[in-house]
Amino acid sequence: MKTFSAKKEEVQRRWVVVDAEDAVLGRL
Repeated sequence: MKTFSAKKEEVQRRWVVVDAEDAVLGRL
């Protein structure tokens, strides 16, 4: 269960980074 929740957090973090990159590209 611990590794599963860790993977979930990792995926969420990756999506946050992707969203941030999209926002920056959108501004440019």
